Amino acid sequence: MKKHILLIGFMILTLVVIAGCQRKPGNNSSNGNENDGFIDPSVTLESLRGKPVFLNFWATWCGPCREELPDLQQMYLKYGDRIQFFTISAESANTVRKFMGKNAYTFPVFLDVNEKLNNEHKIRAIPTTMILDTEGRVRESHIGTMSAEQMEAFILAVLE
Repeated sequence: MKKHILLIGFMILTLVVIAGCQRKPGNNSSNGNENDGFIDPSVTLESLRGKPVFLNFWATWCGPCREELPDLQQMYLKYGDRIQFFTISAESANTVRKFMGKNAYTFPVFLDVNEKLNNEHKIRAIPTTMILDTEGRVRESHIGTMSAEQMEAFILAVLE
């Protein structure tokens, strides 16, 4: 009985965390022209073929996103020469720029102010992480916070 109560409590906590990081439509104030220091909006997944791609959808206001970003930075520094890293945020360039600077993150950010990539990949909660092979096919996908070990397993799966 005690195990059932703990399991139910854990499930409720998980749902609360996921619900707390549902995408917030209309939460961007960018005019779409702000890309200084960020990935050019003309970059498409099609143009990235030939090298594996690590995609991470996130936001500065998302607690679980902020929790995994130090590990993502670590993976970017370790594997950035072997795999393309793209993090996607639907927030304004100003908001993301301040957050990146404050935390000294150097991984690439794509500003998806029109939420085109979010919609194409049916992103309903963040963080969401995907790993694409050299042909652009999604090999692995994960909704929720990932540890450095989980990220590394995703990466090594497409590098082998």
